[in-house]
Amino acid sequence: MKRKQMEERHPQPGYRRRLIAFLTMMVLGGGASASVNAFLPVYLKESLGASNEVSAMSLSIIFSSGLWAGPVGGWLSDRIGSVKVVIATGVLSGILIFALEASSLGWGLWLTLWAIGVVQAIRFPVTEVFIMSQAPAKNRSTIYGVYYSTMQYTGAVFSQLLGGVIDRFGYKIMFHGTAIIVTVLAVATAAFIWDTRD
Repeated sequence: MKRKQMEERHPQPGYRRRLIAFLTMMVLGGGASASVNAFLPVYLKESLGASNEVSAMSLSIIFSSGLWAGPVGGWLSDRIGSVKVVIATGVLSGILIFALEASSLGWGLWLTLWAIGVVQAIRFPVTEVFIMSQAPAKNRSTIYGVYYSTMQYTGAVFSQLLGGVIDRFGYKIMFHGTAIIVTVLAVATAAFIWDTRD
């Protein structure tokens, strides 16, 4: 009984504020940054002159880090805390989207794509730790359901919005606008979740 009580302890005071801020950042910022990936092959071909093969390969560079970066994210979270990792990866995502537009075809671009994949893979296990630490046990599955459903399917909305921006204003405005949104959301979220006790 004592062990069960330790496992089901109440979340920290202010957990609703932290969860709302965090989910807002992940749904809006995470959805927007992930939707950028959908346009990368077309961007490489249309704007940078890449071949079909190179354009298609670009996404594999992003996903190549998934085999090892996830455990690194968990290790970092155990050492410095989930909040610092969540905010750092949010800010880095914005910076790397800026870097995408500034990179020409070659090693600079490949390293940027690789770094984007690393940041995304590091964030995944850490976000789950954060949700688990903040959500009451009786609502945890519901909150995970909201998190996963919005992260998976808001891309359909953001992709259309970003596509419209590209058609109307071009890739540069899309990259810059998305980078600003992602970075500002990460910094703003920090003010709401920084008092988390890991």
